[in-house]
Amino acid sequence: MKNKVILIFSFISIVLFIFFIKEILFKDRDTEFYQKGWEAYSKKECEMSIFYLNHVNKEKYPDILLPLGACYVDTENFNDAITIIEEALKKKIVKSQDYGNILGLLGYSYLKTLE
Repeated sequence: MKNKVILIFSFISIVLFIFFIKEILFKDRDTEFYQKGWEAYSKKECEMSIFYLNHVNKEKYPDILLPLGACYVDTENFNDAITIIEEALKKKIVKSQDYGNILGLLGYSYLKTLE
């Protein structure tokens, strides 16, 4: 009985240790990729921005959806642009002053997929 309790506590300790290590590593990566993605976007380096922003947790950083969608349009990846822009619209993260531009990108993407 004593060995079973020790075994259970050991297993729980290992699982918690792995969970905390994973959280620490991915948190740092999210932040790093978030910053590098925005930096690449500001330099109009859309391919790099797409790479970095696709590795960021979109639930934690929903503000990456609009630059990601714009970069997909710039690189003529219209199906992905539609998916990302629609996700941004559903999450209601679009500012009112940007709404027209975002709808323009979305409409343009839909037209380009028909060609």
